[in-house]
Amino acid sequence: SPPRSLLLVRSFDDWNALKSTWPIPPTPAGWAARVADADSLCRLRVFEDGKEVWRLRLRQPCLILGSTLKAAHLADLTSDSIKSQHAVLQWVGSGTGDGRFYIEAINGRVHLSPPSAHSEVVGAFEAEGRSLPKKADAKQDLQVGAPRQGFGQGLW
Repeated sequence: SPPRSLLLVRSFDDWNALKSTWPIPPTPAGWAARVADADSLCRLRVFEDGKEVWRLRLRQPCLILGSTLKAAHLADLTSDSIKSQHAVLQWVGSGTGDGRFYIEAINGRVHLSPPSAHSEVVGAFEAEGRSLPKKADAKQDLQVGAPRQGFGQGLW
C-alpha cells in the first residue's frame, strides 16, 4: 500500500464508483486484453527522499489525481495547492494497439519535467538496466484548458 503520508488510492473494486465532475471517457476497445498482459501495464512510481517507495500498475485507462478520494482515484497529500480534481492521467488509443498515456490539467496547474531531471528516477532506470528516453522534453507547466501532454513508451 502507498505511504499514507504522501497519498491515498481508491480501491480497484471502488474505482468506477467515482462520481467525477470531469467527464470520464469510456474504456477503450481491447483494454481488457491489455490488462491481462501484466508486462504491458504502465506503472505510476512514487519516490521520496531519493528512493522509490511505492508503485501502482495502471489497470484502468483513466486516473484522476486530486486532493481527496471523494473526488479522485488518487489523492496527493503532499501540498495544499492540490485541488479536489486536479489532473487526469488518461490512456488514449486502443487497448491492444498503439496508444499512450497523456496528462491533462483539469482544475489546477501541472508541473512536468523529464525523468532525467530527477536523480532518483535516473538511478531507478540504471538499476533496472534501462536507458532514459533519448529525447528529453523540457520542464513545462500545463494550465487548465491547455492541450494534454503525452508520455513516451520508454517511461514504463
